[in-house]
Amino acid sequence: MRKDFEYYLENNRLRALVRELMEVRPLRRATDVDGIGHALQIACGVGSSSTQIMKYFRPRRLTAIEREDELVAVARATHDPATYGFFAGDVFSMGFCDGAFDAVFNLADLHNYADWRTGLLEIRRVLKPNGLLIMEDMSRESFRYAAGKAFRRLTSHPYDEMLTMEEFRIFAVASGFEILRFEEVNTLGLLKYFIMVARKA
Repeated sequence: MRKDFEYYLENNRLRALVRELMEVRPLRRATDVDGIGHALQIACGVGSSSTQIMKYFRPRRLTAIEREDELVAVARATHDPATYGFFAGDVFSMGFCDGAFDAVFNLADLHNYADWRTGLLEIRRVLKPNGLLIMEDMSRESFRYAAGKAFRRLTSHPYDEMLTMEEFRIFAVASGFEILRFEEVNTLGLLKYFIMVARKA
């Protein structure tokens, strides 16, 4: 596995703290839901974000996928298998049945793909009717100024095909999601991203 800037950025204790304070907690405040049954997390890394989802949302069980086998192994070794299940895969290669999950969590993964529309449709497929998509993500706007411009120089993303906030919102509705909350966030004026909570119609 190639360990580049983004690998080290995403898999360290400081990133875990920032994710909890700036991503997971705001998502919890934005989501009026209790009693999630079986949840799925996209792109879990070493599982620190999975622990945070369990802490703040308390699903009965959390299944999580991650592209890198090495990170899946770490997550499995550090989490209780009675509550968590970790598997290799990404948003395009989920071997789950239709309607398998009560909720899907996406913490800043879809912006990594030029074909983000297919990823969103796959998320919808594995959600139960009335299941929730609970997510925050970056967009093309995130990389146009301030800290985003620095991240653009240091990371590799499909910037020309990356989702914009408005494109994403429109496509989500057209794909059969009812948007319950859509909020633009600009942390300390340094990095713009968005929060969305939507129900599979």
